[in-house]
Amino acid sequence: MLEAKISELVEIQNGYTSYVALEQELFDDNKNVGRMSRYRPITSHRRAFGQMARALNIKDGRCYLLTGSYGTGKSHLCLMFANYLKTPAHEPPMPEFLDHYAAVEPHEANSLRDKRQKGRFLVALCAWGGKEDFDEVVLRATDIALKREGFGEDFDTNYLQAVRKIEYWQGVAQSGNAHFLDAFERELEETNPGQTVNAFKKRLSEFDLAALQEFKRIHQSITTSPFTHDKADLNEILIATLSSERFKQKFAGILVLFDEFGYTMEQGNLSPKAFQRFAQLCGEPPVECAPLIFVGTAHKALTQYAKGYSSENFHTASDRIKEIALTADGVEEIIGAIVVPQKASALWQEQVASRADTFDGFVKDCQRLQLFEWLPAPKLRRAVIENIYPMHPMATYALLRLAQDVASNNRSVFTFFSGEAGGGTIPGSYGDFVAHERVLVGYKLNLFTADRLFEYFGATLQSDNKELRDIVRDHIKDFENSLRALNEVKASDPMADAQYSDNPLVRRLMRLLLIHEIIGVPNRADNIQFGLYCVSEAEKNQLKNLVDDLIARNVLYKIKETGVLEFKKSTAFDIDRRIEDYKHDAKNQPQNLVAELNELAPLHPKNDLYLEAKDYNLAYSEDKRLERRLVRVADLETEKMVNGAKNSYFEWLEAEIEAEIARKGEYEGLVLYVVCDKTEDITRAKNLCAKNSSNRVVVAIPKQPVPLLELILELRALLAIEKSEEKKSFTVQDNAAFMARLAGDSNRPGARQALVQARERLMNHKEVTWHGKSAAALPVDEHKTYDAANRVMETLYSDGRNRLAHDDLNKLHLKVDKGKSVALKEAVEKLADYTQPLIIDTDFPQQRGDRRYLEKCLLQQGALVQGKAVGSKLPCSFESNTEKYKSKLPALAAMMQEVEALGGGKIQLSAWAQRYRKPCYGQGPVALALFLACLRRRFGDSIRFKMDESAVGD
Repeated sequence: MLEAKISELVEIQNGYTSYVALEQELFDDNKNVGRMSRYRPITSHRRAFGQMARALNIKDGRCYLLTGSYGTGKSHLCLMFANYLKTPAHEPPMPEFLDHYAAVEPHEANSLRDKRQKGRFLVALCAWGGKEDFDEVVLRATDIALKREGFGEDFDTNYLQAVRKIEYWQGVAQSGNAHFLDAFERELEETNPGQTVNAFKKRLSEFDLAALQEFKRIHQSITTSPFTHDKADLNEILIATLSSERFKQKFAGILVLFDEFGYTMEQGNLSPKAFQRFAQLCGEPPVECAPLIFVGTAHKALTQYAKGYSSENFHTASDRIKEIALTADGVEEIIGAIVVPQKASALWQEQVASRADTFDGFVKDCQRLQLFEWLPAPKLRRAVIENIYPMHPMATYALLRLAQDVASNNRSVFTFFSGEAGGGTIPGSYGDFVAHERVLVGYKLNLFTADRLFEYFGATLQSDNKELRDIVRDHIKDFENSLRALNEVKASDPMADAQYSDNPLVRRLMRLLLIHEIIGVPNRADNIQFGLYCVSEAEKNQLKNLVDDLIARNVLYKIKETGVLEFKKSTAFDIDRRIEDYKHDAKNQPQNLVAELNELAPLHPKNDLYLEAKDYNLAYSEDKRLERRLVRVADLETEKMVNGAKNSYFEWLEAEIEAEIARKGEYEGLVLYVVCDKTEDITRAKNLCAKNSSNRVVVAIPKQPVPLLELILELRALLAIEKSEEKKSFTVQDNAAFMARLAGDSNRPGARQALVQARERLMNHKEVTWHGKSAAALPVDEHKTYDAANRVMETLYSDGRNRLAHDDLNKLHLKVDKGKSVALKEAVEKLADYTQPLIIDTDFPQQRGDRRYLEKCLLQQGALVQGKAVGSKLPCSFESNTEKYKSKLPALAAMMQEVEALGGGKIQLSAWAQRYRKPCYGQGPVALALFLACLRRRFGDSIRFKMDESAVGD
């Protein structure tokens, strides 16, 4: 029992599912009676039938167009209405039909009976699918109907008169005068080789318009006069018949049934003016005429056929025809008659009835979504949810709505339910599901969910299907767009490929989202769970995780305000095209790649701008560094005029470094990263390095070209879009797609990051060759990003640096503030006050000036000589022999020697400080302040400091 098939629980009755062939069934008593006896007029059919029955009223337009998608029962309804008009109410099969009608609407059924107590209409069935115009089709249909009914009176038409004219010439020829017949045969042979006169007459008798026009031409040619006939158009011919006493004695009127009238309109075979006159005859016939009624059918609303015609003429004609739209109201009654669950069986009771709470839960969701809103809750549960088992109610609702847009002759509501279970069923249909699926899947009922309809309607769910409404095609295009995005994700990520390719929930979700969009159900989480029949928390979490992942990968999008999911829009702003347009516009080509790079992806002052000499600095706590710059090959060969002399680019850089040091600058040298877009750029850059005359400039040249132009152009294009007026009207998806291109997402970096990554490749120490002064190769450790800076600093400062580790003494890029640098202020003031003994108090904390600078930087390095200690106090004096501390404090020793050798000379202090900031000493503001105070202590009154050389005081 656990493996029981659904086919054991359901019977399919095919009475309603077979296609109605009007001509075959209306005039075949057995088929006609059988169809009429089974017919149950549903709500929308009764509504339409009542409107058409008004044609029997004295005042009515009597011209109707039944519209509705495939499978809404238009042909069924036409068959019933034709029976109603050709058969009085008391004659078979009408009593049984009206009894069925009375079961649901007794008052309306009695009214219909009263209107049809006597008389019968001639039913003219119009053939469709040919190229004939409306007049021809109606004339032929009426002529066939008259002949079928044995009506002896001629149906007097210009076609008949043409035949009679040819027969007249044939009769005259037998009397010896064959002039006109011979001439006719010659003309006919010229234009219609091999066609006999009798075959031509047959074409005329079948109302072939081309034959009539050919006859008129030949008649004019051989008789020199035009062919004329009193009844030259459709209305005149019909009036002649409808006003005939013999006709009125036999018939109550004519019903012209034009099934698939929409096809004739769509092909352009309708003259709006001719149809207007015909419709006017239906609504306003001459007093002596019997009624003329027209009923046509179409799959689309009347307005959707207008585009092939003059708007004014079509509007005039359409005003004469009443459109009656068939809706889904009551279709559940027909489906319920087709699908018969075996509720009395033990299997039903055991496996279905015991899970009736599932059906109860569906009612609330249906009411929340306003599905089948024409049904009260008890009938909804019985007629839709239970009686159409195993259909999930969203699937049933979606089927009815899809039938309005994507159905076809062999893919309708009725063909969906056709076929015995296990027989030759259509893939994706109800019968196919019933035949192959089990009653239970795990703990719950196995139901046909809405996503499965994709397989049934799949052939029509294509964006190139021109039969679909534009909005439906747009939904399908979006669906296909998201599928392409999903395939791109799978192609680029093996893990995603494994995750999605073997996951049926992905396919089910995508298909359901499309179906929901077509039928107008918002794709919110609760609706998706309902549509996919996710009941347990585990199922809901699995679905949520999948949706979140697809959103993160830009396969789907969520509107934040509503929570509604959307596909990747096919009608979205075309970012790719706009970027390409921008790239190919000559005015957007950058003149200077480095300038663009510095603006779009500038080096960060804290993280990227400097190359620290980390190993070199580590020994004595220094902070020396090179500034990193991006340069072009063209920059390396630039020459500049300075003070009338021509300087190379490297000489100019050397002067710039000097000026920077004079300003207490931020770097001690430069590393130039050369932008090489092409291989020849690399060769040129290496050759130009020979001009480098500075030990303070290092050139890094990429081993392989790093193309930057395309990346710069893409980023520029995106920034242009961001500033455009179009950006203001971007949708949620447009903004998401734009931000993904600009800032990146989980699939790829954005344009800005891609440019940064390219710049980082250009500056990657493993991907460049290093060149020092005169293009000499710089021996660097490729495992150390900063090793080039180490090499430069070792060359520049190895002889003159202070050789003691200290927190701030050896730092160049440190700002000294008298208000904050308290310890330094204390040390300097003690040193500078040469009138007082110099005493270091070791009881002070390490961060006080005595300990931090005087003891650690001077006493311990040999620059001070200690006297006899008095407790914690150490009296000190300056060491006169600079050799005693020269190895540890070479800059201080050099300063002492310089002042000693000065005699009565002068020193310009700013120039003096700059000299000791430069190689080989590299002293910073703390060292300079401390050492200047040392000079004051060492030489006392023998030196003077003046702010202004001409000033009297110190």
